[in-house]
Amino acid sequence: MDDDVLAVREPAISTLIKMSAAMFHVTVIDVVSARRDARSVEARHVAMYLARQLTRRSLPQIGRRFGDRHHTTVMHAVRSIEERIKTNTSLCEDVAAIRRAVSE
Repeated sequence: MDDDVLAVREPAISTLIKMSAAMFHVTVIDVVSARRDARSVEARHVAMYLARQLTRRSLPQIGRRFGDRHHTTVMHAVRSIEERIKTNTSLCEDVAAIRRAVSE
């Protein structure tokens, strides 16, 4: 089979940011800004986690899309969400909902 046929289109990071912002009831600007309130941070971390999971972008590339953050910040966000979804059913469902929505 042709590789082009098997290729799955990966979501744009901007789409993941928008969907995460909507899920957590914050603005896109809140997600990419330096805001540190709990909802903005959670939305940002989820969007970073999904960007890492669903795209082939590097950590520095993802960080640049989130207000020019350092790649270690992205690593922290990914690890944080990976750990939290193991015990937080609500967060796990929210992440799964965004994942389903971008795959449609």
